[in-house]
Amino acid sequence: MTTIRHTVSSILQRNEPKTMLCFALDGQFESMLAETPHNFFVMPVHQIQGAAFSKIRSGCKNLSWFSQELKDVPIDMHIDGVICNNRLSQYEVVNNISTNLCVPIIVVDHFGTYKCREEDITLIRQQHQMTTVSISESIANQWKVPSTVIPYGIDSSKYTCNKNDKCTILMIGHIPQGDYAVISDMLQGHQFYVIGNNPGMSSPAQSYEEMIQAIDSSSVFLNMTAFESCPIALLEAMAAKCVIISLKHPSITDILNEQNSILCNTVEEIKIELHKLKLASAENKLDQYQKLSNNAHQLIVEKFSMDTFITKWNDLLSKLPEKAYVR
Repeated sequence: MTTIRHTVSSILQRNEPKTMLCFALDGQFESMLAETPHNFFVMPVHQIQGAAFSKIRSGCKNLSWFSQELKDVPIDMHIDGVICNNRLSQYEVVNNISTNLCVPIIVVDHFGTYKCREEDITLIRQQHQMTTVSISESIANQWKVPSTVIPYGIDSSKYTCNKNDKCTILMIGHIPQGDYAVISDMLQGHQFYVIGNNPGMSSPAQSYEEMIQAIDSSSVFLNMTAFESCPIALLEAMAAKCVIISLKHPSITDILNEQNSILCNTVEEIKIELHKLKLASAENKLDQYQKLSNNAHQLIVEKFSMDTFITKWNDLLSKLPEKAYVR
């Protein structure tokens, strides 16, 4: 009887703002979702290694980590669906929640198959049919499952884009502990900031706004990820007209190229490029770097519009499949 009442209630409320349970990615994606008119209940981002900031923005509400028995989900909360942001680490619990509440799953593919084991890829492709969102055509093609492509949404207007010539370097996100010494050596002699839940090296920003301020006040953004095809912090830095210096790997070239960034094959190459940039800044010869940052900014404006993100998510949530409410 409870399941039937929940199903009828869900159908009647299809055109109302949805209420979704969401397993957090890193806080940044959830802040994009907060721009939509829907409601999101999210596990705390401070538990995530490498999380960029420690508090979800208004529009998303934190829940303590919930178990497969849903003990931390208020019993009277109406839930329209569950968002899974990582097929490998979250799907089993998300599927159990979906089954218990008789609500649909939305899987968001933020990562491609790069560096995934073949057995994991096979297992993922055997997961039951669900609504799938991919953040890029490239990722959708890698997983070979039917999906809706919704690129991240970046609000470029929140940045002043007034860069000084101090060559301030910023890194955001997860750094493996084994790389701490390498990163510290690479940045020696430079003015730099590292943001992220990296014990012993850096802490998350206290809020989304603090992270945005750090990006806006930095001149250079270092992208050291070896597997993400579309890191959100990188997109934010491109929107803010930071000079992008990145490790080169197959996935990152979906958005970065020689016209909008400096791509390096090794950490040693990054050290050389940072030294070149520091000299150019001291001599006020930054024209070539400004051209790169302008091109990066334009890419964000053209392909990662927040308006498009909101429109596509609204459309997706308004069409959550009715049949998924009863399993």
